[in-house]
Amino acid sequence: MAPPDWLCPITQTLMRDPVVASDGTCYEREAIETWFAHHDTSPLTNLKVESKTLVPNTTLKAAMKKEAETDQSLRAALAGRGCFSV
Repeated sequence: MAPPDWLCPITQTLMRDPVVASDGTCYEREAIETWFAHHDTSPLTNLKVESKTLVPNTTLKAAMKKEAETDQSLRAALAGRGCFSV
């Protein structure tokens, strides 16, 4: 089972393209881009964000890939999300 930090707080699903927003939270890119298309606030705090710039969370993505190399259920979940092949 994936750690809770690997789930997008918007979709509650395993992230395939994790990014960090200016509120310091990691989101699935598509979910936060959709949110920011309609809002100038954080989906978690409802406070106005300083910027809508998103930074790829390469550390999380690498950790997910490394863990998936040994965890069959995680590998299947990530593959089902189109994350990457391992």
